[in-house]
Amino acid sequence: MKKLLWVIVLPFLIISCAAPIQNLTKTQYLNPVFTTNELQHGGLALLPITAGQGQEGYRRPLGDFLNQDLQNAVPGGKVLNWQATMDLLNQNSKVSVYEDMILAYRQTSIINREKVKDLFEALGVRYALFCSLQDYSESSQTSYNFFTGLSTSKTANVLAHCLVIDLKNGDIMQEINGQATSTAGEYMHNQAYEEYAKVMANSILSQLPGSDVPPIKKD
Repeated sequence: MKKLLWVIVLPFLIISCAAPIQNLTKTQYLNPVFTTNELQHGGLALLPITAGQGQEGYRRPLGDFLNQDLQNAVPGGKVLNWQATMDLLNQNSKVSVYEDMILAYRQTSIINREKVKDLFEALGVRYALFCSLQDYSESSQTSYNFFTGLSTSKTANVLAHCLVIDLKNGDIMQEINGQATSTAGEYMHNQAYEEYAKVMANSILSQLPGSDVPPIKKD
């Protein structure tokens, strides 16, 4: 009787499982002079996450999760979450300067040193973390196996590109590529976007020199 019960219940248990999230976030570049001491002494401002049209529902959760552990990423140093950063830019009439800097970087991959100096004066911290949400996508693939027949897998993938900018001289101090992905099979489902955003936010912050934020491991 117990064996029969497990045969009936097991498929429903399997269906309720979430696909494991794989964290692929890593540092692509780190300036040798950008040390724990430099970051903690200079302080860090989180700039608002940028994203394409129609991605507001993805952009905001990533920014909020970055806010949550920002202080732990710079222990003992001054930090500004993205709301505080925007408030200071508005108060000092530097929003247009920020917009021009981001637009110019997207077009030329060059940080305008004069403009970042204006941001340095407005924010009062030396370093800024700028993250751009590149993509949130879901795709499916159907395959055929002689023994099991047709099967479908669904893949969810989140990408973000982050830079730590020295606002005093316009240099790029660190480049971080964030990625969280998972593949769900017949008896699994992909999790809500917030789960991917949380994994990636923690992993991005864990890359900073001297960070006390451990990356969330999903396996």
